[in-house]
Amino acid sequence: MKCEKMNLGATVRARRVELRISQPEVAKRVGTSQSHVSRIETNRCVPSVVMLAKLANALQMPVAELLEAAQRKAV
Repeated sequence: MKCEKMNLGATVRARRVELRISQPEVAKRVGTSQSHVSRIETNRCVPSVVMLAKLANALQMPVAELLEAAQRKAV
């Protein structure tokens, strides 16, 4: 069985761009820094479960949908 790494960062970035929201705006909505959002989007940081829920809310989608989309973008 092949183990694929989900691409959460690309999914977060794609959804943010789709909604026309800046990184600083997402950071403000979730209560973190712009650099933290950047690190998540570039897969240099894995968000906690709490942060994942906040991101999903800021990106106006359920957590499950966010994770499913990230799985489809597996690298």
